Amino acid sequence: MVKRDAGGGDRLALTVLAQHRMATTEQMHLMIGPGVRIEQTRRRLVKLRGEGWVG
Repeated sequence: MVKRDAGGGDRLALTVLAQHRMATTEQMHLMIGPGVRIEQTRRRLVKLRGEGWVG
C-alpha cells in the first residue's frame, strides 16, 4: 500500500486553485491526481468546500 499525505493533497489542490483562480473538477483532477480515480478528487474538493476553502 502506498502511503499518501492527505493534507499534502489538500494543500496541492489549494495551490492549483490559487494559481488558476477557477477550474472544473476534471481540470483539477488532471492537475493534481491523474493517477487516481476522479472520485478521490471530488471528495477532496467537497471536503475543502465544507471547510470554506473553495466555493
